[in-house]
Amino acid sequence: MGTIFGKFGSNKYSNEAAVNQNFIVPLLTDFLGYSLAEIIPEKNFTIFDVPCNRYKKVRSDELPKNQRPDFVVCLESPQNPKFVVESKASNEDLVKHKPQSLAYVIGTGVNFIVSTNGTEFRIYYANDLVFEAKNIEELDLNFDILKDIWQCA
Repeated sequence: MGTIFGKFGSNKYSNEAAVNQNFIVPLLTDFLGYSLAEIIPEKNFTIFDVPCNRYKKVRSDELPKNQRPDFVVCLESPQNPKFVVESKASNEDLVKHKPQSLAYVIGTGVNFIVSTNGTEFRIYYANDLVFEAKNIEELDLNFDILKDIWQCA
C-alpha cells in the first residue's frame, strides 16, 4: 500500500474531533500542501447565512456547534474560500448528512465540499458526488484522482 494507507490505514477515531485533528489536518497539510493558516476552523471563519428552507435563513453563528462546518479552506485570506470540510464521527453515515453539507456550500459561496468520517471520503461539487473512497485503501489507490480534483477546487 501507499503512503496514505501507511499513515491512516490502521487509525481508529473515537469522535469527530479526532477525525479532524488526526486525519483531516494531516491529510491537508502533509499530503495536499496546505498550510495551517489556510485551514480555518469554522469558529474563525466569517459568519454566513445558512438556508434552512425556501423562506428562512439562519446565521452560521446561531447554529448549534454540531451543525456548523468543521473547516473552510481558504487561499490568501478568509475572503477567498476554496472548499468546506465537514467531518463526522467514524460511525456516522455521510450520505445522511449531505443536506447539511449542501447548506454550507450555499452559505459560504463555494462549490466544493469534502465530507469524511475518517474512513469514507467524499467530495461533492455542489450537489454532485465527484469523488468517493469507501475506505482508506481506496483513498490511497485513487489519491492521484483526488489531487487532480483538488487542483480544480
